[in-house]
Amino acid sequence: MNSTVEYKKIIESFRNYDIVSRITSPAGQLFLRHDVDFDLGLALDMARIEHDMGIKSSYFIMLTSSYYNAMCAKSTETVKEMLFLDRDVLLHFDPSCYVDIKEGLRKEKELFSQIYSIEPDLISIHRPGLGEIDIGVRHANLREYSWGPKYFSDTNCLWKHGYPEPQKDMRTVQLATHPVWWMIKGKNEKEKCHNFIKFRSLKIDEDLKKSLKTYV
Repeated sequence: MNSTVEYKKIIESFRNYDIVSRITSPAGQLFLRHDVDFDLGLALDMARIEHDMGIKSSYFIMLTSSYYNAMCAKSTETVKEMLFLDRDVLLHFDPSCYVDIKEGLRKEKELFSQIYSIEPDLISIHRPGLGEIDIGVRHANLREYSWGPKYFSDTNCLWKHGYPEPQKDMRTVQLATHPVWWMIKGKNEKEKCHNFIKFRSLKIDEDLKKSLKTYV
C-alpha cells in the first residue's frame, strides 16, 4: 500500500469486472468506495487518477472531520471538481458524535444536501464498531449491502480482510479505501502519518503566506 502505482495495478486486475459507484448486482461488479477521513485535496488527486483510468467510484465526505472543514468555500470548490470528474460524492457519517444517532444523521443529511445540492441516498459509517446498526438509511457497511459482496478494506493501512483480488465466481466486490494511504508516501501507517503531518504543515505555511503579508 505504498503508492498510486500499486493502486492502479489492483484496479487493473479487476478489468473483467464492471467498476461501479453503486452496487446493483451480486456478481461481476467492483464497487469502489473511498472514505475521506483526512484531506479533501488528496481525495481530489485520487479522483483525477481514476478519471484518467476511465473508472467510476464514490467518495464519502465527513461533516465532522477534525482534519478538514467540509463546509468552507475551498472544500465546496473541491467537491464541485470531483463531481465534474464524474465521481459520486456522498456522506461519511460518524455516529460517535451523537447521543441520538438517527437524529444526528438526519441533521447531517439535511446539511449535506444544503451545502452540495446532493441527496446522500447511500452513506458510509466512520469506524463502524457498532455492527449492523439500524440508522434508518442504506449504508455501505452492512454485511448484506446489495447481496453481500466480498469486502476488502485498507483500514489502518492494512488489508485485514485479505488482499483485493477478483473472485473465481465473479462475486461482486466492495473495495473500501482511504485516499491518504495511497497519496502520501510511506511503507506503513506510521510513516504515512508522519509524512501526512509534514504535508499538512507545508500547506498551512503556504496558506499563511497568501493570507498574511507580514508572515515570512
